[in-house]
Amino acid sequence: MKIAEIYAIPVDKDGWRLLPGGNRLMIGPNVQAPDGIKLSSIGEGARIGQGVRIDEGSIIGAWVSIGAWVSIGEGASIGEGARIGQGVRIGQGARIDEGSIIDARASIGEGARIGDGARIGACARICKESSIGAWVSIGAWVRIGQGARIGERARIGEESSIGARAKICAWAKIGERARIGDGAEFKKSPLAVQGSRGIAIQHSPGKIAVECEVHTYAQWKRHYKSIGKANGYTPEEIEEYGRILDFLIANSAPAEEK
Repeated sequence: MKIAEIYAIPVDKDGWRLLPGGNRLMIGPNVQAPDGIKLSSIGEGARIGQGVRIDEGSIIGAWVSIGAWVSIGEGASIGEGARIGQGVRIGQGARIDEGSIIDARASIGEGARIGDGARIGACARICKESSIGAWVSIGAWVRIGQGARIGERARIGEESSIGARAKICAWAKIGERARIGDGAEFKKSPLAVQGSRGIAIQHSPGKIAVECEVHTYAQWKRHYKSIGKANGYTPEEIEEYGRILDFLIANSAPAEEK
């Protein structure tokens, strides 16, 4: 059905249009669907905001709410009751399952999957082919790398970065501004310590990240004072992080990697 034909359907007193298939639809102005919309792909009670673009083969479930200026790629699907914030970009073939919430200006890459009840924070970037489990919470400005896997009910803090192909177990908790490297695999929450300037966390086997600095255990042991000084840390903060690094090295890795 062409968008012009949908707009031609009268609006009832509550703002709904009754589609030929019997489902009600609330649709804002300037929605684009160059290839039209199959009536069977729009669930009952869906709400589509102003300026949304819907590409061919997309599916919008019942009671879905889509904010203004969202872009939905070819073949993408949005499950029942999901809520999509303004300016979100959903890539080709992406799947957003029932009850998920995607906050404003987040980006969901091609072929990515967002599980039931998951929440993706504002401006987060979920790269293509990644998988976010059910009831996961992803903070604002987080980046999940290509092909990464986040287990159900995990929590990823704001501004964190999870590398490509990384695997984070179910129920894991990762703090704000953490850095997890490409291909890292955590079968339990990675050990992390919050210092006065930021979090220090096991980045990947044999490496620790402190804010944006990532080094091997040996490099940290030899150079933590010069690294701290170069980043403007006070002598007291350098000694604080020296103790934190000693703790992480002693408790994070197998003996052969220390």
